Amino acid sequence: MNSVELKGKIDSERKILMILYWINKKTAINSGCDTFIISQINTKNTSYLPPTNESIKLSNILIRNLINCIKMEEIVEFQIRIGNNDIKTSFQKNIFQISTGNSKELETEIIEKVIKESQKKFPNICSKFYKRMGLSYGN
Repeated sequence: MNSVELKGKIDSERKILMILYWINKKTAINSGCDTFIISQINTKNTSYLPPTNESIKLSNILIRNLINCIKMEEIVEFQIRIGNNDIKTSFQKNIFQISTGNSKELETEIIEKVIKESQKKFPNICSKFYKRMGLSYGN
């Protein structure tokens, strides 16, 4: 497991989406374009699961709940599956952690990219990614 403190001045919502975007992008580069599936999201008081074996969609309401948890300095954990990769990631305060199982190189690549992007006022997130995650807006 790798972790890093994100020191940029990005709001919590953009941090969450930036992290998910670069997990998706770096994993796809390394292992192909398999489906990006958020299989579980855990907070202090709630576990979110998809209704079927699909991905959890980040509705505007769900993302607001996650942001409220982050503002209260509670941990938000994601379990993500992309092909054969099971990725566990968490975000609390400004600490981002990721575990990709056997692929420590992938962890390092994701951490490096997230650090670089977090230093920007507006990190690079493809506008199509918002819709893909279930959000009705994007930048």
